[in-house]
Amino acid sequence: LAGGGSHLDVVAIGGSMMSGVGCTQDKISTELAAFYGHQPTYLQKMHACSYSGRFADWLRGRHETYDGGGDAKLRYANRAFGGMTTLDFLPVAESALGVESVRDRRDPGLILVDFSPNDWMLNSGGVHH
Repeated sequence: LAGGGSHLDVVAIGGSMMSGVGCTQDKISTELAAFYGHQPTYLQKMHACSYSGRFADWLRGRHETYDGGGDAKLRYANRAFGGMTTLDFLPVAESALGVESVRDRRDPGLILVDFSPNDWMLNSGGVHH
């Protein structure tokens, strides 16, 4: 990221824990409102508060975020969905891993994966939700 013109596309996939379900923090809501110019949606707040969103923010803080042209050097997309298992994800993997905002549709440079809670529930005979 520190090199001129390099970009990193980060995509998070998994279940509700990866997507940030139930995660709230007032500081994040305030920062998102400043970024978007309006109050963020519940989904925007949830994804920003998720541990994958916090990791992407940490990466941004460690590296220069914008180049001279104003293009974001680190782009983060949270494609996690509550209840999703590895088996649920496989049929949609190719489309889910694309980064919508990337003009040239490059593959993501970093994929954060966590289906473990739902895979465990499925394999242990627990309730799958």
